[in-house]
Amino acid sequence: YRTIMATCALPAFCRPVNVNGHFYYDGGVADSIPVHHALEHGCDKVVIILSNPRDFVKQPEAHRPIYKRMLRRYPKTIEGIDHRHINYQASIDLSNRLEKEGRALIFAPSRHLPLGTFSRDAALEQKLYDLGVSDYEAKRAALQEFLKAQGHS
Repeated sequence: YRTIMATCALPAFCRPVNVNGHFYYDGGVADSIPVHHALEHGCDKVVIILSNPRDFVKQPEAHRPIYKRMLRRYPKTIEGIDHRHINYQASIDLSNRLEKEGRALIFAPSRHLPLGTFSRDAALEQKLYDLGVSDYEAKRAALQEFLKAQGHS
C-alpha cells in the first residue's frame, strides 16, 4: 500500500512516503516515461501510453524558487524536477526511435485538451476519457498486430 501511496506523492504538495526506510515521491519526477528502464529490465518491445499529444514539448518547471525552498531537505528531488523536461524529451526521442525500429507502439491523445494535473472539471475529464477510448479504437488493429508479432494474443 505504501508503494502505491508513493506513486501519488507529488513534490511540494505531498510529503514523501517512507517505503522500507527510504523516502519517495511520484516516480514521474525522475522518469516520466520509463522506456529506458523497461529496456534495462529485459523488455525488447514496449507499448507506450502518453498523456499528452505527440507534439507536446515539456517546459522547465516555472516555480523553481518555491519548490526549491519547500523541498530543500530533498536535493535529489529538486534535481529531478530541474531536469524533468530534459529527461522527458530524451524518453520521447527514444520512444520515437523504437517505434521506427518496430520495437514500440505509442498511444497518445490525438489532440490537445486544456487539462492540467490538478483539473477538477468533470466534463473536461470525461472528454479526455472519451478521446482515449476513440484513439484506442482507431489504433486497436495496430496494437493487435504489434502483440501478435510478439507471440501474445
